[in-house]
Amino acid sequence: MDLGFCGLMDVIIVGLAIVAMFIGYLKGFIHKFVVLVGIISAILLGIFFCTSFAYIMKDWGWFYPGIQSSIDGAISPNFSSPDINMETLTEALGGNSFMAWIILSITHPTTVPEVVEAITMLIMKCIAFGIIFLGTFVIIIILVIVAKVLRKSKGVRVIDGILGMVFSLVIYTATVSLLLFFLNLIYKYAGWTDLNNWLDVDMQLTTDSFRLSKWLFNGNLFTFIVSLFQPK
Repeated sequence: MDLGFCGLMDVIIVGLAIVAMFIGYLKGFIHKFVVLVGIISAILLGIFFCTSFAYIMKDWGWFYPGIQSSIDGAISPNFSSPDINMETLTEALGGNSFMAWIILSITHPTTVPEVVEAITMLIMKCIAFGIIFLGTFVIIIILVIVAKVLRKSKGVRVIDGILGMVFSLVIYTATVSLLLFFLNLIYKYAGWTDLNNWLDVDMQLTTDSFRLSKWLFNGNLFTFIVSLFQPK
């Protein structure tokens, strides 16, 4: 949809940018930064330490005995052969070839007890990840409460709000760039004629007219990064 001086995509991008900045001002930089960094930290901590924590819980007897007993009773009788391979493991897991592939690829078990142990520890690692993530999230909530207390000061609230606007705009721009990167790929390779025709008109892709959406679409940050790794 060409509105003359802009397209519908321009209106949407600018409109959502204003909304993002407004929310950023209300939430503040400290709040949004703490939440973003906290969630990323929770995920990374969970990934890096779930294995170690899973074995600690095993040594302490947390969850492990019950899970191990349940897994042993559920799958051990299903093995038609003591040979552990893709066929026998898939059969023992009730036809779940994907789970069988994961177990064989990661742990390489050679006996039924090793299969039981592998599945048990996989579940233990998932539990450990969840505990670490939730524990970190509790800390995030405490820090968010502290941030709200700090914002009671008018001077801090204004500065924090302005920084929050900038931070929200940066996050929003990165998100839009990522979405337009995938839209660019669809435009070039999917061959969706109706969509391509609509984008040609709305973004004025085949003319010299300036459109914010076209500038982001063609000069996309993610497109530029990917192009650096493509052969000249």
